[in-house]
Amino acid sequence: MKRWITSSQVSCVRSVLHDAGTGLVGEALGSCEQGSSFVFDPFSAYDERIVTNPNLLVTGAIGTGKSTIVKMLLARGLSEGRCAVVMDPKGEYAELANELGGKVIELGAGATSWCSPFSGDRRDDLALVETLIGASRGVALSDEERYWLETTWSTAMADPVSRPLAHLAHALSGHLRDSQPHAQRTLAFALRRFVDGDLSGLFDGEGEPVVPDGGLVVLDLSRAWNSDHFVVTGLAAMAVARRYLATRDGAGYLVVDEAWALLSDPRVAHWLQGSWKLARARATSHVLVLHRWSDAYAAADEGSAQRAKVTSILRDCDTTVLFRQDPGELALLEEVLALHPRERQVVTELTRGRALIRYGASRSIVRLEPTPRDLRVIDTDAAMRDSRG
Repeated sequence: MKRWITSSQVSCVRSVLHDAGTGLVGEALGSCEQGSSFVFDPFSAYDERIVTNPNLLVTGAIGTGKSTIVKMLLARGLSEGRCAVVMDPKGEYAELANELGGKVIELGAGATSWCSPFSGDRRDDLALVETLIGASRGVALSDEERYWLETTWSTAMADPVSRPLAHLAHALSGHLRDSQPHAQRTLAFALRRFVDGDLSGLFDGEGEPVVPDGGLVVLDLSRAWNSDHFVVTGLAAMAVARRYLATRDGAGYLVVDEAWALLSDPRVAHWLQGSWKLARARATSHVLVLHRWSDAYAAADEGSAQRAKVTSILRDCDTTVLFRQDPGELALLEEVLALHPRERQVVTELTRGRALIRYGASRSIVRLEPTPRDLRVIDTDAAMRDSRG
């Protein structure tokens, strides 16, 4: 006898937990709810077809263990010869860099160093300049401004230059006078900010730029955090990270802490979407760290293109680490992840240091168990000092 059932009925009967663990080999992050070790590495999971891409989303309330699991993942990955770049908006990863022999580069207003975000690919670099200008103004370029930017770029940047922003600003400097056409003038003023104005020294400057090197690079963005410049700084820092990882052999992590600040900007979200889609081709695991889902959707109205972009980026993380969620966040969580009723209950009841980890089609409730080495690098995260208690 044939019987028809709906997808909602199937979801009600399927098991949401898989506490036998991943079956992967390596140093464990902790233990599953029923006692087996939980080993996870996004690249190994992808190789074993456990997940469809290496991207991760780590989310939860303050003090539940987000930065702890990220640091544990990085420490294990680096021990396997992988590399990592961390976008650190609050200066919380210096201890990790010191312990693991990494490099900290401080960026932002008043910093003594600058990094070039440009890759040398003229098409990609032009798209980045357009996004930087739009993010700095909070308004996308008009059609006329885009025309003049593309026209100037094609002539002024015919040959490679070490400082594209300065070169482009110089090419447009003659349009700063009041008598010049409006679109060319506004474009010239926007570029001047990056070279001689309030954004100077961030990603253009005198002398040679700092070049990231080594297995672990922490881009300290704390000077820009809570400033009007953070979105621009974060976008360019991500371009620096992406450029650096592309020069390395093998797989690498790109950690974006406080990711909501970038996702909430429509222009930046559009630019980021392309990076996520190329995660497998570039052997990059994007690790997004969010506190409140609602922050990422602050500028994304229901049914808007921005909402669709943010949702697409979050869904393109085939591994989701869910620490305790505030009840007010569950509606968005359900919209993006289609939580099972049991999962919805679990994520509001998790205690500190425990997470529901969704990896491909599998689910595990995991208790983090930091090693003595882990504790040395997560010591600044006071919330996890007693994670095993």
